[in-house]
Parts: sequence; structure tokens; C-alpha cells
Amino acid sequence: MTEQALLYTYLDGSIGTCLILVTLSPAVVIVGFETIAHRHEAVALARALR
Repeated sequence: MTEQALLYTYLDGSIGTCLILVTLSPAVVIVGFETIAHRHEAVALARALR
């Protein structure tokens, strides 16, 4: 996501928008990881309780 923010700045995007993209990029990764991890945890728990 950082590369996308830098590309956006290179293509005449504002530095403020670039900073927002860079700031939010870890949140996107964390939300995605937590969503997938919770699904895997639920499947593993269901298997263990059978």
C-alpha cells in the first residue's frame, strides 16, 4: 500500500492524501488478517469439538 501512496503522490496527488494512505495501510492489513484468522479459528474449533 505504501507503493500506491507514493505512486499517487508522483501522479500529482496531494501530500496529505498520501500521508493518510500510508497511515491507514497497516490497519487494512490488520483487519484482513484478523478476519481470516477468526475464520480459521472457528473452523479449527468446530473440528476439535466434533
